[in-house]
Amino acid sequence: MTQDLLFITKPTVTTKEAADLLGVTVQTILKKEKDGLIECVYKDNWKQFGSKIFYLEDIERLQNENKVKGLSTKEVAEILNVAPSTIFTYIKSGKLPATMVEKRGKQVYLIDEEELEIFMLDYEKTKTKERKTFITKIQNEDIYLYQ
Repeated sequence: MTQDLLFITKPTVTTKEAADLLGVTVQTILKKEKDGLIECVYKDNWKQFGSKIFYLEDIERLQNENKVKGLSTKEVAEILNVAPSTIFTYIKSGKLPATMVEKRGKQVYLIDEEELEIFMLDYEKTKTKERKTFITKIQNEDIYLYQ
């Protein structure tokens, strides 16, 4: 078995190192192996090494696949200085285009930066509309209207 180790020319990582690289748990790495997304170097006798060993290039490939482009609803909410629920309202009403993707096992909306810029132009227009005022002037005196 030790002879086989000499023939590995590609860089390898342990299960724990792979989990750290991807920012997930060891269990997630083992599930990805079970699902066939990555392959253990020594399938039959990995227990001799105390941990499964994976090729670094496979882990990096997974890392690149997991990188999704776009801004989260939280990030967009911070940019627009509104609550995340307001962003969901814009998405549901169709004012803000977003795509739903799976990220870390959860369905999340991602907003493209270009789409956000287009939305921000319209958003500024609606934001600067004259708001209702409950102050009126009668004979140069401010009158406050209460309900």
